[in-house]
Amino acid sequence: TELLRTLIQRDASFPMINALTGMGKAVFQDMRKAMGVPITKGGPPRRLSEEEHETLYYAWHDTEGEPLPKRCLNVSKAIDNIALRHIWPYLSQMIKNEIPEFDRVTTW
Repeated sequence: TELLRTLIQRDASFPMINALTGMGKAVFQDMRKAMGVPITKGGPPRRLSEEEHETLYYAWHDTEGEPLPKRCLNVSKAIDNIALRHIWPYLSQMIKNEIPEFDRVTTW
């Protein structure tokens, strides 16, 4: 879908896409390659500033009721298009706070 492609273009990590959709690693890598998304160097996600963290918090809560992938995309847009791989640790914790049994969501 277009939303999935947008998430990948915004540098969503494999763990994020896998958790939100159940997509396997080979399919994820093939999509990135087919879309011409540059290879991302590994390394830890960068820490958000206090202002970015606050913006993330409010953007997340403003999208309550929306499908999780769409919420993640909206948060990325709200905090100056920071690569999704950097904000996934924060987003996954917020999802687990709302949905304690969260492991993988495959419905959009």
